[in-house]
Amino acid sequence: LKNSSGALMDLQFLLQYKILINSFNEKFIGKNFKATIEQLSKSDKILSQHLKKLKSNYETLFKSILIYQLITGKKSIVLTKNFNSKYFERNLKIAKSKNLFEYLSQTLEENSKILKQISPEIFG
Repeated sequence: LKNSSGALMDLQFLLQYKILINSFNEKFIGKNFKATIEQLSKSDKILSQHLKKLKSNYETLFKSILIYQLITGKKSIVLTKNFNSKYFERNLKIAKSKNLFEYLSQTLEENSKILKQISPEIFG
């Protein structure tokens, strides 16, 4: 959820890359992910098309990491197909037809596809 393809590190790297190629300025200093991506999407048509989904997926991954650490007491995250938690499902609002592993795997896949569209030179 942190380092996999489409995970938090990729999303954060995308923002850093976009800031650098769009003439870094002080309006990005101290901003969180949501505020930064909203600002960048104003001048990036492809990014703006995926803005809502990227913000939602980022929040899902971030919450997942925090919940996992709370439940297990571990910093490193290793989710397996058998990992299940009602607390996770409730907080992430996962449909009963999906398990947690499927849900998070789909989120990562979705992010990877979006990142390839936004910056194929980096993620393609």
